[in-house]
Amino acid sequence: MKSVKSLLIPAAILLVLIVVAVVYLVLPKKDDEHSGEVSNESVSVLSISNSEIERFSMHKKNGDDLEFTSVVDSQTGEQEWTLVGNDSEISQYAVSSYVSILSSYVTTGIISAPDDLSEYSLDDPDFTVDITKFDGTSAKIIIGSYTFDNAGVYFMVDGDPNVYITAKLKRDYCDYKLIDFASTSILSIDFADVESVEFIRDNDDVDIVASPVAEDGSFEHPSFMVTSPVECPANNNFESIVDFIGSLQISGYEEISDSDLAGYGLDDPTYEFIFSMNDGSEITVSLSAKMNGRYYGYCSEVEGYFSINELSFSGIDTPLMSLLDSYICGYEANEVSSITGTYGDASFVFELSIHNSMSETGAAATLNSRNAYVRIVEGGRSYASILFDSITGMQYSGVDADADPELDPALSYRIVTNDYQIVDIDFVARDDGSYYVFRDGEYTGFYVVSSVLFAYGGNDPYGYGSWAAYELTVEAIDNSINGIYELPGSFDDSTGAAA
Repeated sequence: MKSVKSLLIPAAILLVLIVVAVVYLVLPKKDDEHSGEVSNESVSVLSISNSEIERFSMHKKNGDDLEFTSVVDSQTGEQEWTLVGNDSEISQYAVSSYVSILSSYVTTGIISAPDDLSEYSLDDPDFTVDITKFDGTSAKIIIGSYTFDNAGVYFMVDGDPNVYITAKLKRDYCDYKLIDFASTSILSIDFADVESVEFIRDNDDVDIVASPVAEDGSFEHPSFMVTSPVECPANNNFESIVDFIGSLQISGYEEISDSDLAGYGLDDPTYEFIFSMNDGSEITVSLSAKMNGRYYGYCSEVEGYFSINELSFSGIDTPLMSLLDSYICGYEANEVSSITGTYGDASFVFELSIHNSMSETGAAATLNSRNAYVRIVEGGRSYASILFDSITGMQYSGVDADADPELDPALSYRIVTNDYQIVDIDFVARDDGSYYVFRDGEYTGFYVVSSVLFAYGGNDPYGYGSWAAYELTVEAIDNSINGIYELPGSFDDSTGAAA
């Protein structure tokens, strides 16, 4: 039988282990230690509205201080902020949000009257907020370190002995720099001052030069006349892109070093806009290809780099032909007196007498002196309108600005307007499948594919090329019965569209 003494030794050891475990589990670890009593009570410690604040300053222990002053319009109540000691244009929205977040504090924990502020980095705080109100009173807030779990931040309010815990967002905002308040509106170009704008797109060699044209005497939203690589009006897609860049609103500024430019696609930008001003100066905007939902860029008018969210900017990759007004000879029926067509030994004369539209009562059109108002179905679309739309609706297929073809037409149209203007459209063979387009004896720089002229739509009256539409109309006139010639298939009785 073992002695009592031999049993007491392991019992003593066990007791020591239990005490050590209790001490380890119960006493606070280093990160939990606080010299004061801790409460998880949630209360509003400070609440100052922006409209009360005349001056807001942020002192940073390891950084540049920021200071803003404000004035409030007595009539509108609008508040405008100014950056003290700096003339840079600032975003009113960004400053207002910043001041609002750092002027009101709700606590998620209270440490009552702690003995040692160094535990919270509040003995020598990283950030100090000073607020002066219009009524002359003031408030001071000091911001310390993040909590041990990185979920909050310690702070104190001048005149209050307690340490409080609030959302870590407060400290994050404290570290904002001047660049974070830069105005997001970086351009406001008056197009009355613009001689031309050039849009260069490196990924498909697009290079368009266009000049603004006043709309109703105003350059607020001008149209554009393209002068290179071809001469023609630009369409709405081009106008929208240039209008966006001319009044550029960025998503924010980016801190990008020169060594990182390649990583942001800015060592060799994909897109470039060059605004040549009437006074001889230039304004340029350069953008990267889309990266992670953003375009990165820089502008000659501002310092630094910025980004644009793809959701706020669309159309920059619109194909070339969709940036140009691609109609070869767009006219309304009431503008045209006659159209003459010639293809090889064949020719026609299409004469119109239209007051408003092709479908109006009393409208007349003849093809080689024969009534062209033969209809697909009774009351439906006429072959005269199919022919007219197929000619005036022709669109360029592409640009070949470097070509220098001779005028040797394979097919020609002459359009005579009601005010006696004459427009000659000639098509010169380019290759087996396309034709150069001339207008009034001059090469336009455009070409069309053969289907624009010769596509045979079968039972689809909308699918005919211009010359094929002439042949279809002759067929309809020759074979009509009581002014109706039905193509194979079934068509809507009002429009002629396939049913």
